[in-house]
Order: sequence, then structure tokens, then C-alpha cells
Amino acid sequence: MTELDFFSSAKKRSAAGRLARLDTVNETMNSDEFNCYGFEYYDNPDSGCGYGGYSYDGRYAETAQQIINHYQLKPGDSVLEVGCAKGFLLVEFHKLGMNVCGVEISDYAIKNAHPLIRHCLVRASAADLPLQSNCFDLVMSKEVLPHLTEADIERSFAEFKRIAQDSHVFLEIQCAATDTAKALCFKWDPTHQTIQTPQWWRRKLVDALYQGDFHLKEIFSA
Repeated sequence: MTELDFFSSAKKRSAAGRLARLDTVNETMNSDEFNCYGFEYYDNPDSGCGYGGYSYDGRYAETAQQIINHYQLKPGDSVLEVGCAKGFLLVEFHKLGMNVCGVEISDYAIKNAHPLIRHCLVRASAADLPLQSNCFDLVMSKEVLPHLTEADIERSFAEFKRIAQDSHVFLEIQCAATDTAKALCFKWDPTHQTIQTPQWWRRKLVDALYQGDFHLKEIFSA
């Protein structure tokens, strides 16, 4: 396993901005539409939690090129993103000549995905992937595992191993080093189910015999 950071250069929301928005958290965070990753989760600017608006802005263009360079991918190679949301990262791989596929649990995200890759998305859970084994050159999952139960995390590791085999795998995982940071994570996005420390995740990766690369991302440093 190697810890790599591909996403630090991408435009992203600051921790300070997240903390400021938590003051406006309202009842939408407990709605079915929020918990099913619908409009309230992605695109309601007044909810105070979740994305608060998620539209394509090209922030992942440089990241996709870095990943292609690192894994020495070539045009025509296949890239799978598990938990791809609206597919904004996959768009950049598509523009660079990759064959892309995305798996996403949210009907809303798929219906509102970038039009260039919407037809490449499949509705499914990371714990049960309706895909053939060993059929991708790169398998990625960004900030998805903490939204799963511990049992489904273990199933997801087995699925990643099955579909990737000898291919490259990269996981971006949200974590929290302190109880205060963990509480802020759950408040900012209550769909999280497993926010744990970096040490916990490293043990989980070792126990799962994970052979790919990863990055542990602290959302809040409190």
C-alpha cells in the first residue's frame, strides 16, 4: 500500500467554510431526500450541510491528468469510479481518452450527472457491484467508504479486490483524528456511518489485505 494525495490541488470547500455553514443546518438534513442523496443533499444551498450546491467547474482536470500519469494509463484504458456522484471526475478521464464507468447509489446524482458520461453510470452499492471481475485498468472510490456500515465496508473491500484483480486501485477516505472532529463530520453530513481515525482506517486496510493505494483525508482538524 502507498499513501498518495491526488486531490489536494483540486478546488474544494475549506474547513472554515464548512464550519460556518453548520450554523445554518436545518430540518432538511433529516429528510428522506437528503438521506437518499437527492436534491437536499447535493443542491440545496440553504440546508447548511451536505454539498449545498454541486455543479461542474472543471476542478478535477489536473487531478485526472496526475492520476493518468502516475498509473501510466493510455487512451482507451478503462477507469471505474465507485460512488461517482454526478460524474465530474469521470468527465475529465473521458476528455483525456479513457473509457469510463461509474457506480452510484443516488438516482438524483445519476439523473443530474454530466451529460458527457451520464450513459456510463450504473446504480448500485459499493458493497455489491454488478460488474465483471478484472475488467478495469483503474478502480477508484473517493469519499465513499465512510458512508457505509463497517460490514458493508468489508464487503466493498472484497468487491474492489474482485473487480480489480491485478489492476490499480485508489481509495480516498474521509477520517477524523479527534472526537470533536468526528462530531463535526457527522453534523456536516449525517449520512456518514463510519467516521474513524486515520489509525483505525490503516488497520482496516491491512486486515482486508488491501494491496492498492489510498489517501486519508481529514475534513475537520478540530
